[in-house]
Amino acid sequence: MKVKLESRIVGVVFRRPLIVSSVFRGSLRLDGIIIGISKSSNPLIEAIHMIMNSKFFDEISFIVIDAEGFGDVDVDYAFSVSSKPVIVIYGGSMVYRGLSDSDFKRLMDVACIRGEFEALRVSRLIALKLLRTLSNYFPRLME
Repeated sequence: MKVKLESRIVGVVFRRPLIVSSVFRGSLRLDGIIIGISKSSNPLIEAIHMIMNSKFFDEISFIVIDAEGFGDVDVDYAFSVSSKPVIVIYGGSMVYRGLSDSDFKRLMDVACIRGEFEALRVSRLIALKLLRTLSNYFPRLME
């Protein structure tokens, strides 16, 4: 897969019960947000299906998943179901499927600011703010 300056990247985070995904063109432009509430025991499946059913899916080139909220992410499952290259961030380490080492390095140059995927950073900010707001109005939802 060729990595372009404006490749569309979706950054996915899960902060129970929210799944938040930000769609970016490289690290420069926010194209859209996908938000859902998960009541599943496996929110990764819901997250992948949310992305696949979004209007952005055909134009998305890469899926970046923050493993922090999901726990152990099956990167092979995410890649096989979505047919898109998948990068999973485990704290300081990254696991990826569907792209070469050189394409991964190029993607890091295109989609990251100071070593962090901009799509993930924005998804985290949105998820945390939404959680704070929702917990004030719907405390039972956060249980």
